Amino acid sequence: MDYKNSLLVTIIFLAFTVLHSLFLTEWAKGFAQRFFGRLFMKVFYRFAYTCFSTLTLGVAVRLILNIPDTPHFVLPPYLKAVFIFLQIVGGIILILPFRYVSIFEFVGISQIYRYVKYKQPEGGEDGLTEDGLAGNTLIINGIYGVVRHPMYLGSIIAVTFSTYLTRNFILISLLSVLYFIFGSMLEEKRLIKQFGNQYIEYQKTVPRLLPGMKGLRELLSNKPDKP
Repeated sequence: MDYKNSLLVTIIFLAFTVLHSLFLTEWAKGFAQRFFGRLFMKVFYRFAYTCFSTLTLGVAVRLILNIPDTPHFVLPPYLKAVFIFLQIVGGIILILPFRYVSIFEFVGISQIYRYVKYKQPEGGEDGLTEDGLAGNTLIINGIYGVVRHPMYLGSIIAVTFSTYLTRNFILISLLSVLYFIFGSMLEEKRLIKQFGNQYIEYQKTVPRLLPGMKGLRELLSNKPDKP
C-alpha cells in the first residue's frame, strides 16, 4: 500500500538525518575527542564525518529508489522552465558561501593536508575550531549579509522546486525542508556559543532564511566586501 511505502521512505530519511546530525553534536565530538584524542579531532574528524555522511546518504538513496513509486504531477513546459530556473538560483545560493570558506576545508581535506605537510595542525591548534576548521571569524559579508544560512536556503529552494514530482520525492522534499529549517535552528545555537554577542547582534540585522530586500540590494550592487 502507498501509505506503507511512504512510511518506509520517512523511516529511512529520518534514520539518515539522525545519524547525519548526531556526529555534529557536542556530545559526539566530546566522545570522539576522549576516545581518539584532540589531534584526531583537529585533523581527521571533519573528513571522517564527510565520508560517513556520503556513505549513509548513498545507502539511503539506494534504499529509497528500491521502494515502489508513482508519478503525481506532470508540469506544463512553461512551469517546468520556471522550476528549473529556480533550482539554478538555489544551486547558485548553495555554492556562494564557498567564496568565503574553502570547499576543501569544508569537507576536511585541507586539515589532513596541513597535518601531512607541517606535521601539526598549521596555524596552531588554538586557531582551529574543535573539528579542525581554520579561522574563527564570523562572516557577515556577501551572501551572509543577505541570509545567515545560505546553504540551507539554497538547498530548500533546490528541493522545493524539483521537477521530479513523484509520491516519494514529494515526501522527501517536504521532509528535507523541515530538516533544513531544524538544522538552521541547531546551527544558531552552536554559533551563539562560538561567537556570543557578536552573533546575537548579527541575528538582529540579517534574517535566518528569508532574504531581506536591503541585503539583496547590497549584494546585487556588487559593493566590495568589508574586511
